[in-house]
Amino acid sequence: MPRLLLFYTYIRACESPAHHIHTQALLGPSLDLSPGQTSPSDFAQLLAATDGWCSSSVRVKRTGASDDPIGAVASKLRASVVERSAGAASLHAVAGSGGHVALLVKANDKRLKVDVKASDQGLVDTVVAELKGLAV
Repeated sequence: MPRLLLFYTYIRACESPAHHIHTQALLGPSLDLSPGQTSPSDFAQLLAATDGWCSSSVRVKRTGASDDPIGAVASKLRASVVERSAGAASLHAVAGSGGHVALLVKANDKRLKVDVKASDQGLVDTVVAELKGLAV
């Protein structure tokens, strides 16, 4: 399967707003994520202990394509469900590069709101792009 090489410039909001980063990312047909095997308490410690989280949010319209939209997000991103309650879940995945991705997914009848945090802004941007194309 062909890979897409993207070159982009962004401002890292998680560090200095004036610090411009030029980088490249090699994106395959999907993200190189694996489920994070983390207990809820270890996940909370990871979120609290990691400095410089980069973040973004995305809204995904519900189309009725999935009976379990939170499960669809977890499956698409290959993330583990750390905690789940009615209409919301915390997800965790680890990138091939070792970076962490933490997601808070909130679902209602019309859409999902996904808050994405990662140790790298490029990873956040890639996850958000993957979620924008998701049909749930």
